[in-house]
Amino acid sequence: MVIIFSTEVYARFCQALEKQSLRALRRFHEYEKRLESGQGLGELYQLLGKILLDDGDIYGIEDKAMAFEIVACECIANRWVEETGSKHDMVLIVGPVDKVRLYRQLAATDINPVKQQAFGEVLAQRYKKQWDWIRRSALLKAELDEDRPKLDERWFNAFLKTLDACEPLPQDESVGFDSLKKESEDLAASLVQKDADLADLKHDLEFAEDRATRAHRRLRQEEQQIEDLQRQLRLERENGEKLRQERSRRIKLDRQAGEAQKELDRVRLEYTKMDKRMRQMAQRLAAAEQQRRLELSRSEHRVDLQGLRSLSAEAILGVDVGEEAQAISQTRRRFAAVFHSDRVNQLPSWVQALFDEVLGVVNEACDRLKT
Repeated sequence: MVIIFSTEVYARFCQALEKQSLRALRRFHEYEKRLESGQGLGELYQLLGKILLDDGDIYGIEDKAMAFEIVACECIANRWVEETGSKHDMVLIVGPVDKVRLYRQLAATDINPVKQQAFGEVLAQRYKKQWDWIRRSALLKAELDEDRPKLDERWFNAFLKTLDACEPLPQDESVGFDSLKKESEDLAASLVQKDADLADLKHDLEFAEDRATRAHRRLRQEEQQIEDLQRQLRLERENGEKLRQERSRRIKLDRQAGEAQKELDRVRLEYTKMDKRMRQMAQRLAAAEQQRRLELSRSEHRVDLQGLRSLSAEAILGVDVGEEAQAISQTRRRFAAVFHSDRVNQLPSWVQALFDEVLGVVNEACDRLKT
């Protein structure tokens, strides 16, 4: 898997590495406990490899920075015995030096021991806690047995190549003082050549300034044309916005008109239903009034048949004692056929009232016999 770091991501990676503390480093996935006990080191090394080679979908920059520093410390501790015993001359390191660059130089396999030892001293001066931790790790590795899991540096070298592709390290970062004299002479000769080149550049600059003046004049004209076009574009946009607002207003009015028409239709339907109910109520009131008047009229012509009610049921119906229910029902129908009020509806109302009273006495007598 190829991981590509952009310049921005590399800068964030360097900032995260500078900010993280040694305490956080030792507690990262229980790194210190695993290192001292020797338990779970292989699992930790595999996890660190996954974090470094992750393309950013799972682990963030902070996790990569933490994994990078742990693996760099492990690699430097593994070479501790070889580097601490070597002698070196005084060297000069050119360019800015931060924690990322120091770790990359010390973990590299193709750097000469003199330069590597110089970078180790810089690391010891600037980051004393980290340097003491590396020394402690190296001593701990020397004391423990050789059966402990070893760090596979192949995926770490692959991650270093990723950093080299984003931010290459200078080829000649440190030089001996014996070569400074020759380099100074070369620089003096180069300075003379640079002066000659500078004269030529001044001539070219004057020509370029003249062309730039003419170009600036043309640029001003084009800017004026652009301003005119922008002004015209603003007017067109304002007109378009007015048209959109007018269209929106018309659509809103049409929608309100449609809603008003629907409401009017609903009110008309409700009015029709209400009118129908009012007419039905008026008809029922008229019928009730007519019935009330009829009953009132009947009550005025009611005939007192109290003497007839005082007779026995057999005497009223003209039947024998113990008559069967069927005979009683036939007698009830005969009286109804004769005294029903509908038969005298053309006569005065007192006749209808009389017939109703007679039928009432007959019905009461029939009910007494049936019980």
